[in-house]
Amino acid sequence: MKFPTSLRRFLAIASLAAVTLGTAGMARAAALDFLFTGNGFALASPCDADPDCLDIGMLGVADDFEGLDSPIADTWARFATVTVLSTGAFSGTWELTDTGLGDNSLFGTLTGHLSILSPTLSKLETDYLVSGGSGVFTDATGTGMSTTFLDREAFNYVESGSLSVTPVPEPASLALMLAGLLGVGYSRRYAARGFA
Repeated sequence: MKFPTSLRRFLAIASLAAVTLGTAGMARAAALDFLFTGNGFALASPCDADPDCLDIGMLGVADDFEGLDSPIADTWARFATVTVLSTGAFSGTWELTDTGLGDNSLFGTLTGHLSILSPTLSKLETDYLVSGGSGVFTDATGTGMSTTFLDREAFNYVESGSLSVTPVPEPASLALMLAGLLGVGYSRRYAARGFA
């Protein structure tokens, strides 16, 4: 069956548009690199099993995000639990939760090293691993790093760092791109048969 030339042109243009829109949707799912600062409260207590280790809980905010656009809030709630060994090595879990109207969060694990700078001040060099999230970050992956100064006498901390997060592309973007590629493939096959 031979389609009219105008219909073939329309199908070819629609297919290319679908590929373009699908690709744009996937581009939005590319890695998001951003910087942040944070502060809050920190409580330290000896570990139950090992008197030479320390459990630290940190609760505060992360704000001054650079590199993220709406609908992401400027301020996120931050929670982390860290177990520090006598060698200074530590590991734990963390979560950032959007304090705006969106239901966005990021979570994962962290590792690093704690250095004692003075009797009351410690420095934590942290490596973040993003293992998931919610909202626009559902099933996200990524990595990050930060430097935190922990005042053990005032029970507070100040942090600055960066994260590189890759959200999973929306299913609609993938479907649109696939439909466009099928259309382009069909158009090329149709033209190769001499029906152009």
